[in-house]
Amino acid sequence: MKKTFTLMTFFFVLISFAGEVTGVGRQALQVLRQHNMSIAELRQAGLKVHLGEVTGVGKRIHLDQVEMVVSKNKVFKMRELSHVEFKNPSQARSLNDVVHLEFDRAKVRIKDIGAIVARE
Repeated sequence: MKKTFTLMTFFFVLISFAGEVTGVGRQALQVLRQHNMSIAELRQAGLKVHLGEVTGVGKRIHLDQVEMVVSKNKVFKMRELSHVEFKNPSQARSLNDVVHLEFDRAKVRIKDIGAIVARE
């Protein structure tokens, strides 16, 4: 009985924290909300939101799939992109190959991206 109770408590705590967004992801969600966007609406439009720094799956997303990047305080649409600085231009294909993106006069370093909105 005690073992069952302990196991149930563990699963309850685990479920309670599942889906909690922290750090950069939380900040990116706030920026999306400030720009009147939600993950649900973006999903309905056929887009996927990758929260957090550009690591793991995020850095392997092909540039052609990226629709928007979310920085610390703004959402940038890729159709407004003016320049991409690549680490090695001849091999560039994904965000992992990018040093920074330029939108008009704003320069967004890859390490400053809090979320990526991409086509699935």
